[in-house]
Amino acid sequence: MALYSSFVDSQASLAQLLHSLTAYRTSYIGCKRSHVDGRPAMTILQLFIPHKKRVYLLDVQTLGKTAFTTDIHVKTGATTLQSVLESPTFRKVFFDVRGVSHLLYNQFGIALQNIQDVQLMEAASHPSDARATRYVTGLRACIQRTELIYPSERQKWKAVYQAAARLFDPGLGGSLQVFQDRPLADEIRAYCMHELQYLPVLKTRYWHRHSRNGMAESVATETTARLQASQSTEFRPDDPAHVISPFQRSSKVLSTFRPDFDKTKVRAPPHTTVNGLDSKDSPKKNSTPKPRPKPRRLVRPYLLRVPAFRKFWILR
Repeated sequence: MALYSSFVDSQASLAQLLHSLTAYRTSYIGCKRSHVDGRPAMTILQLFIPHKKRVYLLDVQTLGKTAFTTDIHVKTGATTLQSVLESPTFRKVFFDVRGVSHLLYNQFGIALQNIQDVQLMEAASHPSDARATRYVTGLRACIQRTELIYPSERQKWKAVYQAAARLFDPGLGGSLQVFQDRPLADEIRAYCMHELQYLPVLKTRYWHRHSRNGMAESVATETTARLQASQSTEFRPDDPAHVISPFQRSSKVLSTFRPDFDKTKVRAPPHTTVNGLDSKDSPKKNSTPKPRPKPRRLVRPYLLRVPAFRKFWILR
């Protein structure tokens, strides 16, 4: 899918962003952060609108709080980006909403509403597998595992990520400060644009799975719990406990979360009788094996091209 990007760093480009958000009412959101004065701070807010095939990169570092409080006149009247983010009528989709919610609430006092978390949908999509539900899955792993994305597209996405990771990943010699550089490096801009590209595909996939499993209500409850936890003063974005899945106890394998479970104490059902015999000793119906059908003789494809042989084979 061809994608386009717009860098929002002025009131004119901010107006275009708000017109798109209010027109389509569903957006996929992420953010990039850096460290300012030793504290994490949001530098870029990513907003992907699939219907327009466009990713808006909001320059929070340059615009500051005015990016969320500037009144823009749209078809429904004057509105701000903060009112859209806090509106219960506009749907916002995230992959792990905790980091974005924490920065928005602590930096700008924005409390998100009407949120969907794709990471929680993925965790709830396979509740019968204890190992799969023990930890939540990252976005890169979800993209690499799903069969709905062509292998060539996955390789392209991986190449974009690896090129940018060499610049922002401290483990590869990079630094988070690259998200503060203006203008953005081409590799960073491409990464910010393509990171949210497959969120709609993943959301559709996991939505059907966890809905069939009867986990839709649990996902909504855990999404609300994530929002409340991220807005507390004790929240730590890099807490290792964040990788634990909230649905790990929903597994049907009792022994994984009940140490007192003993299979030997389970009572076996009593034997039933059929004509005075135990059901396990009663004769089975149709015990004589059926003869296997004679396999039909195969025909070589090139013989069917001969008219005489084709007529013989059809009429036989």
